[in-house]
Amino acid sequence: MWGFMYGSQFGLVASLSNFLGVRLPDPFASSWVLASMGNIVTWEFVGYNMLIFYAALRVVPGELY
Repeated sequence: MWGFMYGSQFGLVASLSNFLGVRLPDPFASSWVLASMGNIVTWEFVGYNMLIFYAALRVVPGELY
């Protein structure tokens, strides 16, 4: 999925480049690959941790607010 989104010849980056009429940097270039991997890891774990935090906050009694 991320390969499709980050692809410079297809996917989201290519669509944005064509829509805006500019050349966006390639996310797989050596200068951008660390930021791209950081973005992937962040999106991978944010949703899971949010569910845990939300479930824990729902258990707190209303009298403590």
